Amino acid sequence: MPPPVILPKVREQITDTPLDNLLFNGFYPAIYSGRNIPKFLYPAYMKTYLDKDVRDLLQIKDMMQFHTFIRLCAGRIGSLFKASELANEIGVSSHTVTAWLSVLQASYIVFLLPPYFENTRKRLTKTPKLYFTDTGLACHLLGIESPEQLARDKMRGALFENFIVTEALKRRYNQGKESNLYFYRDSNQNEVDLLLKKHSGLYGIEIKSAMTYHADFEKALKQMDGWVKETILGKAVAYAGTLENTAGEIKLLNYSHLDEVLA
Repeated sequence: MPPPVILPKVREQITDTPLDNLLFNGFYPAIYSGRNIPKFLYPAYMKTYLDKDVRDLLQIKDMMQFHTFIRLCAGRIGSLFKASELANEIGVSSHTVTAWLSVLQASYIVFLLPPYFENTRKRLTKTPKLYFTDTGLACHLLGIESPEQLARDKMRGALFENFIVTEALKRRYNQGKESNLYFYRDSNQNEVDLLLKKHSGLYGIEIKSAMTYHADFEKALKQMDGWVKETILGKAVAYAGTLENTAGEIKLLNYSHLDEVLA
């Protein structure tokens, strides 16, 4: 199955789809062509992928360990990827975890978002964050069986963040460009969810799954000028609410209008 994409003819369907349905359905072309539905597509895909491709490629003897690994990865969406922690939980070596991750990356299942650590005034993390390329597949691995269950699930915020980061990445790839995406986190746990690095500076984006705006959404963005030395080109909060404001220093945008700052 090819990596999930956003095609022009699909975008109109997505715009009219409630957020929890959007995250649950995912973005594989087969979903939007009407040929399949999530509860059939993702289990069938994982069975084929796990039982055939991965086992043959990695010569895995204990597939249960790999099942555990990929589900633990889904539970770590938006978190720092630490191979040693996963290795300890599963009972394999860090080298094995790294090899398994490489296969998931090559298969367009997951990707790593690198940390930003240039021209800063702080000590920064150098560990990447883990994301899935498709939230529908991630929901399946997390045992989420409906949009209604997703709406109540503790992973909803992480899945929404995953969605925004992935959409930003797809936009770059659809333009034939390499990724220019990073996140910021320093030793004091100050963090900006997403940084777009451009030739003239940085654009900061905070990602919130809430429907209602809160002033603390902007806290990190207001402080980031003191954390990095590069020029700050702009700042935005991408969230699930409908109230928007593009007049101030920090844009407040519904997630469906994120293209306005990704250009």
